[in-house]
Amino acid sequence: MSARIPAPENDVNKSYLPGSPERAELKARLAQMAGERIEIPLVIGGCDIRTSRTEQAVMPHDHRHALADWYGAETSHVHAAIAALCR
Repeated sequence: MSARIPAPENDVNKSYLPGSPERAELKARLAQMAGERIEIPLVIGGCDIRTSRTEQAVMPHDHRHALADWYGAETSHVHAAIAALCR
């Protein structure tokens, strides 16, 4: 008995036209994200690492509005990431 693999189908493209539900959902999520500020740690070998070096991720259209703080890697973190890949 052979398995029948279904034919692939593309997802339906959303139009995001004014007044459409998908546009309203997108605008609501963007507004929600604008009110949040998250941390983005380094992730090495599955572990979250926070360093003393932080930078801000800002909105592309409003550089005064920070969306996140991300942690910068040092040389030792790069070596640890390479070692984690080799395990």
